[in-house]
Amino acid sequence: MNWIGIDEKMPETTHHHQMVIVSTDRGVGVARYDRFNGFNNITLNGSTQYGNLSVAHWMPFPSAP
Repeated sequence: MNWIGIDEKMPETTHHHQMVIVSTDRGVGVARYDRFNGFNNITLNGSTQYGNLSVAHWMPFPSAP
């Protein structure tokens, strides 16, 4: 699975939001994405949550085994 630049494509939201893996200016974590608010509820280092980080790349979660 490869990183997708936000200038290439944004996550698709078939429901209200989608959880994705993100690469930010402060590290790698997970975020909630919706088309109205963009990337939010970004969590880095297990439990530190940020509201407004600069996301450069994202990728979907891999399929479960």
